[in-house]
Amino acid sequence: MSARRVRIALAAAAVLLAALAFGLAGGPAAWLRAAISDPAETALASDDGDENDDDGREEDGDGGEDDDEDDEPLPLVGGAPAVRLDAERRELAGVTAARLEPARLTPTLLAAAESVSIQPLAALRDAWRERFFAARAADVAVDAARREHERLDALFRDRADVAEKDVLRAEAALRTARAGRDRLGAALDALRARAAREWGPALAAWAFAGDDSRFAALAAGADSLLRAALPVGAAAAGGLRNAELERPGAPLPLVYVSPAPRPLAGGAPAPAAGESHFFLAPGLALPAGHRVGVRVSRGGGPLSGVALPPAAVVRAMGRDWAYTRLDERHFVRREVALLGVLPDGRYLAAGLEPGAAAVVVGAPVLYAEEFRSQIRDEDDDD
Repeated sequence: MSARRVRIALAAAAVLLAALAFGLAGGPAAWLRAAISDPAETALASDDGDENDDDGREEDGDGGEDDDEDDEPLPLVGGAPAVRLDAERRELAGVTAARLEPARLTPTLLAAAESVSIQPLAALRDAWRERFFAARAADVAVDAARREHERLDALFRDRADVAEKDVLRAEAALRTARAGRDRLGAALDALRARAAREWGPALAAWAFAGDDSRFAALAAGADSLLRAALPVGAAAAGGLRNAELERPGAPLPLVYVSPAPRPLAGGAPAPAAGESHFFLAPGLALPAGHRVGVRVSRGGGPLSGVALPPAAVVRAMGRDWAYTRLDERHFVRREVALLGVLPDGRYLAAGLEPGAAAVVVGAPVLYAEEFRSQIRDEDDDD
């Protein structure tokens, strides 16, 4: 019932009471005196009634404005409706927007790396050296056996006092010496092939060069060899030449060596990971098995986008979203692509323009409000 109808009902009740007083208090004269006995009070009552009328109109007007605001159609951005949030709810939720800054990032991969002991390769190198010197002695023995066979064979042909059996014995000795030398040569080749298979051709070449300063520093423990495993599915498209060891303070530049075999010789099979590569850490002595993180460049030019705080990202429906502000009351959800992590911890994101006002606090509240509004609209349709 409206306020006007209430006042009409009250006025009717007053008339009935006045009529009753007319009958009980002595006729129409008494009733008239009661009605006009205090003009000021009558005027005050009239003024109060007017004020109540005004207040009622104002209250009705406010309610109408709220209803009009709720009924106001939401603006569409890219075919999607915006989210409306009044000032009170924005303040309660702490919704805050900030202008996005442009940012650039060189693509990198964070690889898990482990310090590898070079001693198994050094053992192969030592075994190769031992056989190498034995092969040199075998060469000397073959040369001596060849000369002896040639001498006896020449004397036998000149009908000297040399029996044929002596020539045959010398020939057998020469063949035996040659077989021993060939066996040692095959062993040398097998050791080199094993080293290249288990450690890669680059490290094998360092080991068997004899005087390579890089291998000498690794064997002495002055430098460290790191085996880095890239994430599953990440391929080294020729961009692994630049790598840094992540550590407190300034990162340490690493020297790329070669692809690493998998699994590594003498160790357990590598965990599920992508490609493995060897890096040299100059001047860093790490114990075998020490785990570190290696930031590897993937090649190509730097990526461009905006710096987006992690709190601005809403992960939903298998994609990443952020809200931008249209005006004081309206916000719209935009899909973003997270290209990487900047040094300060923010995301490098594509899909938003620099200078856009993105919601950096309260984005989950807007997401909840967006779908609550959709459910309310569906209920209204029903």
